[in-house]
Amino acid sequence: MDSAHRPLARTQGVVVQETPDEILVYDTEAARAHSLNETAAAVWTASDGTKSVAEIAAALSAVGGANAAQAEGIVWLALEQLQEN
Repeated sequence: MDSAHRPLARTQGVVVQETPDEILVYDTEAARAHSLNETAAAVWTASDGTKSVAEIAAALSAVGGANAAQAEGIVWLALEQLQEN
């Protein structure tokens, strides 16, 4: 997996509602709603096409205290789950 990859969250066909504890994403194409936990929400928000996976992982690591390798694994897992759903 390429840590220089710059993920871009889908903005078309989704309705996003932010609450203090989570982000709710409604996929209008699939008619499915998704509740993103704090970590997935942070990855979704950071996936703006300008930040690399490594940069997103570094930001998560700074907040969550995980080491860089763990944080990058978490980012990849979140990206995979976001793409599947």
